[in-house]
Amino acid sequence: MSDDKRSVEELLRQFQGAISGMNPADLRELAGYLPQLAERTPPYTGRPSLRRRPLAHTVIYRLRVDLHDAHPPIWRRLEIRSDVTLDVVHQVLQAAFGWADYHLHRFSLGGGPFDQQSEFFLCPFDVEDGDESGVAASAVRLDETLQEPGDVLRYVYDYGDNWELTLRLEEVWPASESVIAVCIAGRRAAPPEDCGGITNAEDLAQVLDDPAQFDLDEVNQALRAPYFILREARVTRGWSSSSTVLRSPRSVTTSSPARTPSPRRPRSRRGRRWSRRSARTSGS
Repeated sequence: MSDDKRSVEELLRQFQGAISGMNPADLRELAGYLPQLAERTPPYTGRPSLRRRPLAHTVIYRLRVDLHDAHPPIWRRLEIRSDVTLDVVHQVLQAAFGWADYHLHRFSLGGGPFDQQSEFFLCPFDVEDGDESGVAASAVRLDETLQEPGDVLRYVYDYGDNWELTLRLEEVWPASESVIAVCIAGRRAAPPEDCGGITNAEDLAQVLDDPAQFDLDEVNQALRAPYFILREARVTRGWSSSSTVLRSPRSVTTSSPARTPSPRRPRSRRGRRWSRRSARTSGS
């Protein structure tokens, strides 16, 4: 089922819930407004196409990447080649934030990663699952989404915890070397996997030894994992990114259990949590 159909079904459920307690007189009054509302609602014409032609020459982008709703802010500043595809950008973000690529992800242009007006760039599982709301991230270059300082690309990792990142292009200059990406700055530790969507320092202190810690050398060590080195050498065939991107151990406390606040969005596209890790352990 496509995201558009799911959005319609969710809207119908919300509408049914809203009118379930109305009395007959209110329902008749509401019914009188519906034809007027239909006349004023523009027809849905499908998702926009916001991709641009790739740049003629490879350049280096300086990106500021911020985690949504993080207090204090959690961010990374990256320098990355413009000609990499978004599946590589995904791996860069995983390394920069210390995640392990266990869950689904997607990129979006023009709005949030689940907004109707956005263009979506999908992870392999969504593509294989028949999601027709976007194209594969592996088929889209970074410079088809960002080109001028101020341009924004959005990303979400884990449709349950909903780690949403905003990638904002800050500077552009000619490429002089083949390194895919380096991290030049950042602030604070990222939330660990499967901690329930928490982003504030008080809650993160219960699952991290030091939420204020940011280790630049550790991030750049992860960005020199075999996956990136082989990508730089243009070796891609038969290479599984999820099994080769090296992750440094996270400093996670064992004395205090993670608190799991109520999620801000449904736990996944199908109302259930899904992860690549759980699929592997279940044999699917």
